[in-house]
This record gives sequence, structure tokens and C-alpha cells, in this order.
Amino acid sequence: MKGKVDVLKSLNYLLTNATLDVNIKNASEYTALDILAQIRKDVKNSNDIEKKLKEAGAMRGKDAGQSEWLTKKKETIMLVATLIATIAFQAGMNPPGGFWQDTSDKPSNKHRAGDAIMDYNYPHLYLYFIRASTIGFVASLSTILLLITGLPFKKRIFMWILVAIIWLTITSMAVTFAISIVVITPRVDREPISHTIGVAVIVWCSLMGILFLVHTARLLKEAIDEKWSRHLVTKRIKKINSLKSHQPI
Repeated sequence: MKGKVDVLKSLNYLLTNATLDVNIKNASEYTALDILAQIRKDVKNSNDIEKKLKEAGAMRGKDAGQSEWLTKKKETIMLVATLIATIAFQAGMNPPGGFWQDTSDKPSNKHRAGDAIMDYNYPHLYLYFIRASTIGFVASLSTILLLITGLPFKKRIFMWILVAIIWLTITSMAVTFAISIVVITPRVDREPISHTIGVAVIVWCSLMGILFLVHTARLLKEAIDEKWSRHLVTKRIKKINSLKSHQPI
């Protein structure tokens, strides 16, 4: 019992009174939590040690890699999100074709000054254009908000949410671009261009859908594996304690 207390006191002292990187990796790319998981059965107070390490921000090697990647790329992602938000805002404020400069009450060409010409010529495409640009704008702002609020992206669920929002942002801007190209293309060349863009959008959305499903499946698998691993460890500890309780003193 004394050894257990000494170990925890020493660990607590190191974590609170020293500047340590609890996620530093050894030559085999293992962190402290990875090593603890491998020798757990040989360490009596492994659960207490794991709890202390996690409270200090320790992570498994694969999770630490994701966190390090996000830390290094945070400024780049912020810059890209800001750029996309600017583009989406400009697209919404300046749709292809511009605005009517006059007001007309003619039944065949009724419009007001300031109305979008695209809404008059392509009402259905205009609705999709506005929806796509709005989604891209809001998603970009959401990405910026998530990055500046300091959410714990070492948690897989927050990382998954961030990736999903970035995918949504890029996809919505791709749709906005495709609609813009169709609208500004002369009618003579519109059919082949529309076909090409339609195929490109379908391929892009399919690729995004596949990646989304793969990452979702990966997230669920890691969560299930972690839960099952904890269950096995708890079961093993209970078994060891049960055997010890039946041993003669």
C-alpha cells in the first residue's frame, strides 16, 4: 500500500510541479498511456495512474497525432475558413448577372431596381445558388467559431464534427461554383457544360459521402474498441481481486 501511495505522490508531483509533455513519444511512437496499456497487468495502481495522466491531458499515440495535426494546422484552417466565408458572402451579395438598374412594371419583364437578374432568368437555380452560398457562409463561420472557442479536439467526437463542417463548407462552395458557371455560359454551349458540371458534382458528392461514411465508421469502431477494452480490463481486475480474496492469509 505504501508503494502505491509513493507512486501516486511522485506522479502527482511531476505533473503539477514540473513542465512535462505528457504526450511525448518514445522511439516506438508510444506515449505514456500507450505504455501503461501494455503493462497494465503488471501495475497494481494502473487505474489511478491512468486517471492522473488523463487529467493532465495525456492521450494515446493515435489521438495525440490528431491533436498535434490540428494544433499545427489550426491557423491554416482558420485562414481557409475565413477566405471561404468571404467568397460566400460576396457570392450572396453579388450573384452572377448582377442586379437590375431600373424598375419596370411591364407584365413580361416586371422587376425592381436592386433585384437579382439571376432570380428573373433562372428562378430555380437562383434558389439553389442562395442556399448553397448561405450554407457555405454559415459553415465557414461555424468552423471559425469551433477553432477559437478552444473545444477539446482530442475528443474524437469534436474532431469528427469539425471535419464534417469543413466537408460541408467545401461541398457547398463547389455547388455554388457549378451553378455560377451554368448561369454565365451562353445558351449555345450550356448543354455540354451543364452535363460536365453535373457529372463532376455527382462524383464530388459521392466522394464526400464515401469519406464521410468511412470516418463515421472509424469513429464508431474506435469508440466500441475503447469501451470493450475498458470492459476487459475491469473484468480482469475483478477476477484478480476475487482470486486474492480467496487466498489464505
